[in-house]
Amino acid sequence: MAGDRFDVAIIGGGPAGSCLAGFLAKRGVSVALIEAERHPRYAVGESLLPQAWRYLEELGVAASVERAEFVRKKGVTTLWGGELRQFEFAWFGCDRDPLLVDRDRFDGILFAHAASLGVSVFEKTRAISMVSRADCKIVLTEGPMGAGEISCSILVDASGRSGVIARQSGARQIYSDDGTVFLWGYFEGGRFILPGGRAKKRDVSVCQEATSYMCETETGWALHLPLRKSSFVGFASHSDHLPGNPTDLEAYYLRTITTLPNFAMLLDGALYSPGSFRYAKEMSFSASSFAEPGIFLVGDAAGYSDPIFAHGVQFALFSAYAASNAIVRSLTADDATPIVRYYDGQIRQHHQMSLAMARGVRMTFPGLLHWLPQDELDLIATASAVTGRSANFQQMASVANVNAAERYRVLCELQAD
Repeated sequence: MAGDRFDVAIIGGGPAGSCLAGFLAKRGVSVALIEAERHPRYAVGESLLPQAWRYLEELGVAASVERAEFVRKKGVTTLWGGELRQFEFAWFGCDRDPLLVDRDRFDGILFAHAASLGVSVFEKTRAISMVSRADCKIVLTEGPMGAGEISCSILVDASGRSGVIARQSGARQIYSDDGTVFLWGYFEGGRFILPGGRAKKRDVSVCQEATSYMCETETGWALHLPLRKSSFVGFASHSDHLPGNPTDLEAYYLRTITTLPNFAMLLDGALYSPGSFRYAKEMSFSASSFAEPGIFLVGDAAGYSDPIFAHGVQFALFSAYAASNAIVRSLTADDATPIVRYYDGQIRQHHQMSLAMARGVRMTFPGLLHWLPQDELDLIATASAVTGRSANFQQMASVANVNAAERYRVLCELQAD
């Protein structure tokens, strides 16, 4: 590895890193993709948004994702403010269902596709630090063959929450640490919710289509995502309500989850997967700068807002696509500064919209909303409404001077098989 030189080196082989690597390789750029673990590796189960398909098609990996037979996400069911509501993605012009994906499988598909496009992949190779020397960046690594170096013209941080470059440079900024903790685990069996409010028993090992379910709780909110062979089940709680000893958190999770609205019915007959429990602080954060000449941040390494609207992978794909365009231009530009500024603005707008939706942060860059089709605006308004965040959307819409209509059905109750 010592002395290897590439146009671009990417730290992190998740969706942002793998997709960026693939986009660049398709345009003739030499890329090193550095991943600390070996695929398949664990990542939190994810609810994709309909817009994901446009990036997967552009990358040429959509067919592989379809063949993986992930759960087709038909819509969203919520219980908020005492009202049970549901919407379907087909109502918003979506001719292709979004997906509920097992991230180990999904991420592995993207990583393998990048390699098939000619990307040089380095698994079980940890990026320790970065240094600049003359006109190149050096990534110091530790891998199966010991310490090494990878040099490049442009370096990309796609390392997710660990934010290797952002933390080393001091660019990571915590937007909010309000004491919220998210706890989750996985269950086999139980039920999932279909359009119309029917809660179907998982009588076969593989679930094919479902809606996600979210509800308001006394301490935050809870989430149920049916995956192919298990269900992701989690809830947010303020740290004041949690046991002081971290070793007691799993017992607290298992004790609490079935007391949340409709979860006893959804988990009836389900078996908890031992060892699947995890927890994390749900902090909102971003980098002070998303790019500078020679360095780009994508995905969670650039910023994270809130899990409630499933923006994680969508932001990863969007930022990967935007970064690929900026990087290709930067490689041949006499002065990359205007290119870097444009990319920084794109990412800042997208990240700020996520914060505005989830947390009510006032948007100062409303231009992004003007580019969205009406169906997409209506979908955003609806998702905000069914999760008790209509005021957040209305504030966004007022600043941007756009209008949108909410589309959902009200259900009396869930009908369990």
